[in-house]
Amino acid sequence: MHKENLFTIYKSSAGSGKTFTLTREYLKLAFQNPDHFKKILAVTFTNKATQEMKERIIQNLFDFSRKTPSDMGEQLKSILDLTDTELKEKSQKLLVSILHNYSRFSVQTIDRFFQNVMRSFARELSLQGDGELLLNTDEVRQAVLDLMMEDISDPKHVALKNWIIDFSVNKLEDKGKWDVRKDILSFTEELMKDDFKVIEDALDKEISDYEKLKIFKNKLNKIIVQFENVLDRISKSAFKVIENRGLTLDDFSGKGRSAPNFFNKISKESKTKNKYELSDLLNATVQKALESNGETLAAKSSKKKELILQTASEGLIDFFHEAIHFIQKNIGEYRSAENILKNIYLIGITQHFNRKMQDYKKEEGIQFLSDTTQFLNQIIGTDPAESPFVYEKMGSFYDHFLIDEFQDTSTLQWQNFKPLVENSLSEGNENLVVGDVKQSIYRWRGGDWRLLLKGLKEDISPAFYHEDALSHNFRSKPNVIDFNNDLFSALPSIIKSNAVNKEKNNFTEEVEYLLQDLPDAYNEVVQQKKNDYPYKGFVELQFFEEEDTEEGEKTSWKENALEKFVEDLERLQKSGLKLKDVGILVRKKAEGIEIQDFIEQYKNDNPQKAKEYQYNIISDETLLLSSAHIVNFLLNCFQYLYTGDIIALSQIKFFYQKIINQDNSLIHEIVKVDGKEDFLPNKFLSVQKEMMSLSLLEMSEKLIQIFKLKEIKKEKAYLSAFQDVLLDFGNKGGVPDFLEWWEQNNQSYAIKLQSDEHSARLMTIHKAKGLEFKVCMIPLLEWTLSPNALMAPTLWVNTEGTQFSEIPYLPVKQTSSLKDSVFAHAYWEEEVKSYLDNLNLLYVAMTRAGDALLVNTHAKGKTGYVSKLLLEFAEQQESWQEADRKLAIGFESDFTLMAAQKDKEEEVFSKESVNLTYYESHNWQEKLQIKHSRNLILDDSGLSKTDLGIYVHDIFSQLNDISEIPVLLEKVKAERMLNSEDYESIQKLVKDNLQKGSDLLPWFETDWDVKTEVPVLLTDGSLIRLDRVLLKNYEARILDFKTGKKSDHDKKQLNFYRNTLKKMGYEKVTAYIAYLNPLEIVEV
Repeated sequence: MHKENLFTIYKSSAGSGKTFTLTREYLKLAFQNPDHFKKILAVTFTNKATQEMKERIIQNLFDFSRKTPSDMGEQLKSILDLTDTELKEKSQKLLVSILHNYSRFSVQTIDRFFQNVMRSFARELSLQGDGELLLNTDEVRQAVLDLMMEDISDPKHVALKNWIIDFSVNKLEDKGKWDVRKDILSFTEELMKDDFKVIEDALDKEISDYEKLKIFKNKLNKIIVQFENVLDRISKSAFKVIENRGLTLDDFSGKGRSAPNFFNKISKESKTKNKYELSDLLNATVQKALESNGETLAAKSSKKKELILQTASEGLIDFFHEAIHFIQKNIGEYRSAENILKNIYLIGITQHFNRKMQDYKKEEGIQFLSDTTQFLNQIIGTDPAESPFVYEKMGSFYDHFLIDEFQDTSTLQWQNFKPLVENSLSEGNENLVVGDVKQSIYRWRGGDWRLLLKGLKEDISPAFYHEDALSHNFRSKPNVIDFNNDLFSALPSIIKSNAVNKEKNNFTEEVEYLLQDLPDAYNEVVQQKKNDYPYKGFVELQFFEEEDTEEGEKTSWKENALEKFVEDLERLQKSGLKLKDVGILVRKKAEGIEIQDFIEQYKNDNPQKAKEYQYNIISDETLLLSSAHIVNFLLNCFQYLYTGDIIALSQIKFFYQKIINQDNSLIHEIVKVDGKEDFLPNKFLSVQKEMMSLSLLEMSEKLIQIFKLKEIKKEKAYLSAFQDVLLDFGNKGGVPDFLEWWEQNNQSYAIKLQSDEHSARLMTIHKAKGLEFKVCMIPLLEWTLSPNALMAPTLWVNTEGTQFSEIPYLPVKQTSSLKDSVFAHAYWEEEVKSYLDNLNLLYVAMTRAGDALLVNTHAKGKTGYVSKLLLEFAEQQESWQEADRKLAIGFESDFTLMAAQKDKEEEVFSKESVNLTYYESHNWQEKLQIKHSRNLILDDSGLSKTDLGIYVHDIFSQLNDISEIPVLLEKVKAERMLNSEDYESIQKLVKDNLQKGSDLLPWFETDWDVKTEVPVLLTDGSLIRLDRVLLKNYEARILDFKTGKKSDHDKKQLNFYRNTLKKMGYEKVTAYIAYLNPLEIVEV
């Protein structure tokens, strides 16, 4: 690579070999020398991606070491100008180096990297040694909220008390509910995000004074009241003119919907939706009345036509113009105040909550994972000169940075990496990022796709900057590639043209500029194909609408789509494909439940087909721990032991007798209330009190043994995962605390299983990112491009230059009313981001398919919905079938070829599944024993020769440098409780062996790399420990200390040590035995 191309951006579309490229670039850098991998940091965004990259690197090195032919090897030989032998030798050395220094193999998640940095600053952060880094903030925020509410009763916090009381009264008047805790808790989630952390310091100074906030709140209320009063006055004046003429709305053309109804809509009493929205107020009737100067206000046949026209000319039309002009002039201020006021009380508690949060974290010794990014940003800032300080604290220094999935990187994360990357580039080192704007679907977690789209080009010097597009698709068949190429080349323009109605939304050139991000992001969407394929693949995009049934009822488009989905499952199986080849994608979990419910009903309604075909689906919901019988059994045991709950007891009995013991007794006999101790193991009845003194994990072990849970054939994976949860929960509380915590968090814990031969995998599109399926099915594709009203994000808008600048940043919800406010730019910026988010979601979904893509969607989708865009695209294609309302590309006969191809692949890449048939469960108290050491037994007769030898051996095996002798001697004296006579004996023997001219001295005065008490893990899992090893390049010298008599066993042992190091890659290994009493060094 040329000097000017030190920073490469790989634009990697779906299936373009991103991990292959990352692995190749890593190895290219690591091959500089066997230890250079320690200077490379590769960061990814998920643990799965980290594991995959590590496996790829190790596997490729292993293959190269055996001269196994591969595309990767050929490319590396070409890039580095290596022969087969040179690649083999380099690979062997690098593989050995990585395996022997695995902790320095820095392929990790970006969160792990920042976490390591944070750990190195534990003192500066006042973190305790056992301090926790938490990912989930929910529990802590709840605890801090409880503490803050307690402060209300403290006389020192009267201002806070009054503010929250005002908040409650306001909420009661507005919504009829006074409890504000839910609102506060929800809002505090925003305080944990990067968007807030960036502005926190600037905002903190301006929101600490409640009096100042009251003045600001009163200002907002005044703006709203004045605006509404003026329009209400105009409304009353207009109706007074009408009434003075003896007219009513029914006299005008259109009656209740006549143009003068405009004045009803602007009155204070009006409850119309989108009140004061000019696009609604200026409907066609009003516009005609204004354009005709009132001519159309009266119907042609109206007997009061002259009176109406006279009323219009004598003031009524003027009131229309006055109201419209006033709204146009003041709506921005009004909408702004209206939106700000919705969160004004929450702004007031922000500083107090944050202070309470900091105190709580310090007291509990915890930090959030989200804090790490901000903390590192404060240390490094924007000054590359500070980066060495960070690495000095971490104890490592990286020359190269490789960043994966860059489209999901947040602004703060990049600001942290940027100085480090710039420092690396200035030293002439290569760096790279890999990403795809089209696959940015995690903006809600802080990811900023604009960094990849244009930010990097602005931040990195053109002298270093270089882009390279990975344009070939290695995942999909030609028809799938062509379909996605055409679809995503067309959609950005369709969205841009349809997304905004210019008249309705006050479209501006600035917004048009923002929308240019859509085609820019998809500028390189077209992918190239390979040269040959066994078949071309199949794509079907089917549109459904509501239909009438023979019974006169209506079926929704979703019911019709699901009917087709089940038929497709049968069609695939008829062709020989297995369900494990199928991936089913949904937008939301609720859709997954809807699909599974439909399948269950379908099987009940079609028992014959249920025998003929498989309909098994594995989803996140089916894998939740909370859905497992064995987990619920343990939870019932906890509940009963703590509360004596008879319902929990009945559940325990039922599970134990019916599932474990396979008892045929009637259910009502087993669970009857008056038979409390019936049908339970005697051991359980006798140890109930004892179990309440155990930890949760110990209690679960006891229950497993008492109820013989390890003998249950199924659900062992669930049991193991649940015990991991108990272990992680640790000492955070007892049974009641855990049960409460589990109630709130059980949806977050599931086991991970590969789908078996007869099961398809169902998951959300977000979880499917990075995966591929031979057949990808999207049964219910439909979502809006704009933010969901219920899930609308909170925007922290900059108030500089507005009439609300008393507070520099204010939180407002992304609602349609915001586009008429002074914060319209922030609204449109978020709107465009949402368009791209949802277009990206569609891209990720459509590009999971390898061989076939089967999509069902709505034929009558609303404007702004994905289905509407897809229909507009589909109707323009040559393959569109109007009669069937579908777009089909390819031949269904390819399904048979897909099945045959899959069978061939399975023969080559077959992997045998391992099932857990036995579950380990033990009473640790029976296994743990105290070993009585004779070193603790005092004997007036002094040290034996054996003891003397042991102590001296220990000192020599730990000794790195001669200067350490006094420290090690004192350590032995203290640990062994030696008297002065024994201590002098040991001291004399040690010093005699290291006196001037001693044969042992050169082993301690050397420039070789010294390792003491070196643990070596053997291939059979056993461990050996070498007393002293000297290393230089690929040469090793072993020295083993002996204090007893010489024996052949000693030589055999050293020969084994020497052979072991040779197998580890050391070319020259020599071994020596140092007999210490008297001193003699023997080469083996």
